[in-house]
Amino acid sequence: MKIKVKDRKRVGMLFGTLILIFIAVIFSAGGRDKIVIKEGNYCSVAGNEVKLSLSPFEFRGEIFMPIDDILPACGVTMGWDGNQRAIVCNIGKDEYRIFADSDKYIKNGEEKTMKQRAVVRDGITCIGEKIIKEITGYHIDSYVKPSEYVELTFKGESTEWDNNGKKAEMKEKPFKYGKEIYFSADEVLPKLGFKLGWKDDIKALVCIKNKETDYIISGKNNIWVNDKEYVFDLPSLVFDNKLYINSSMLEKLVDGKVIASGTFKLRIKRDLLENTHIGNDYRLAGTSVASGGGVTVIDGFGMEFLGINSYNAQTYAAVVNSVAAAVPNVQVYNIAVPTAAEFYAPEKMKIDQTAGIREIYKNLDENIIPINAVKPLYEHASENLYFKTDHHWTQRGAYWVYKEFISVKGADIPDISEFENQPGYGFVGSLASFARGTAAETILRSNSETVERFLPKYASVGTVYEDMEMTKTLRTVKAVNTASASYMAFIGGDGPVTVFNTEAPSNEIAVIIKESYGNAFATWALNNYKTVYVIDPRKFNGFGGKYNQKFNIKTFCDNVGCTDLIMINYPGAISSGGIRQAILDMTK
Repeated sequence: MKIKVKDRKRVGMLFGTLILIFIAVIFSAGGRDKIVIKEGNYCSVAGNEVKLSLSPFEFRGEIFMPIDDILPACGVTMGWDGNQRAIVCNIGKDEYRIFADSDKYIKNGEEKTMKQRAVVRDGITCIGEKIIKEITGYHIDSYVKPSEYVELTFKGESTEWDNNGKKAEMKEKPFKYGKEIYFSADEVLPKLGFKLGWKDDIKALVCIKNKETDYIISGKNNIWVNDKEYVFDLPSLVFDNKLYINSSMLEKLVDGKVIASGTFKLRIKRDLLENTHIGNDYRLAGTSVASGGGVTVIDGFGMEFLGINSYNAQTYAAVVNSVAAAVPNVQVYNIAVPTAAEFYAPEKMKIDQTAGIREIYKNLDENIIPINAVKPLYEHASENLYFKTDHHWTQRGAYWVYKEFISVKGADIPDISEFENQPGYGFVGSLASFARGTAAETILRSNSETVERFLPKYASVGTVYEDMEMTKTLRTVKAVNTASASYMAFIGGDGPVTVFNTEAPSNEIAVIIKESYGNAFATWALNNYKTVYVIDPRKFNGFGGKYNQKFNIKTFCDNVGCTDLIMINYPGAISSGGIRQAILDMTK
């Protein structure tokens, strides 16, 4: 039987329709078990669009997606087990338990191992395509190539590091400064696919990868990625004409995560004050000046003009080096504190204690960490950092330097506004006594001032001992005595050995070697250390011909388990041959 032309057309149309239906069924069936990644943070699941809280990314050969977004879109019921700290996923008769940052998971009570662990990125747990397919049956396609997520691991005191699952070597060990780990840019970035150059007009390292140009501004705390600037808490560092970048900068450059494990050696620039200079912002006019007893009262502000010449700076540095050599297993910090005259003396009378401190720090041994006290004091010089009638700084002044110190250690202290402050009134300090019988004394005594008294959070009472063995008790003292409206409010003044046991969440033990400038500083240390020992070298080893108790710093530090030895002095002590010798005698 022949088919008419008209019937042929009908058969052809029917056949074509059947083919289209067949193709549609095939594609529909394929689409039912597909996750298709689109631009940005969107994907489709079985043809339904899903918005993700984080864009999919590739990590070590697998595509990763946020677990809380993708699994429910595939019909999985989600939950949380607080005891196991596991994400619970139920689908059909199967139960999966996924653990953040772990390659272990539990399926129906049986522990199993993923090829790639669950990754926590920006606080969101993400899982790879293989475990997604196992749980849901869906496989992943992509219209766009997901960005690569990089994970780098550095180990303390090791030149070996993990470059996204591959072992790598560098010549120099990474080191710690503040809260950051630092690495040589020249060694690390090329191994991550960057081509390096130098842009002289802005003094910046140029890093090029994937047609993006990144600028790392040498010695500053910002980087540029094309036209976008990123600012960080800590700067890049330059040592011996080599540029080092920190972990936060590296994470931004590679769009990934830096993991630091183990203990890293602290390192800091010897020319720490190279770019620290004091301007004239807070200098007094000098309209009224009166002097007497080594005190100069300028517009009602009493000051001592104490210099640090090159000889005294180098000699003091040698003393600090001797102390550090005596305690090789203890981290030693040195803090040289300028006086009020450095910031407030009229321009025509100004001195340069900063130059002397710079000279000290340049001559310290490499294992000693100097702390820049000048910078934070200058930045807060509009506040009451020094007494006007006394030669000491205030507890507020000590706070800003302590905050700088603790940040270099990689820790922190709450803002000063979070501490209870019980002020005392009517204080006239030591400068009035120094200037006794002069017009300067009259001015100072007619300008009494307020003593701010900030209470530590973790300790209130300490004990003063006469001897280094701490067997002869002299008295108990309050960390901050609110019954005293003078500098004596802070740790009860100068004692041979003053000890505070605190409830601070720390296992570290501090030994502070100081003259009286260290008293206000010590009150802040009670917020970060388990135990704080405050040592005054003027109370031992025959100082002044009357303090015959012996004190040896190595024996003491060994006995108490000291982790941090902090030496803090002001220019009067730094330039005093007697005090320098008293410190040196502690090493004998």
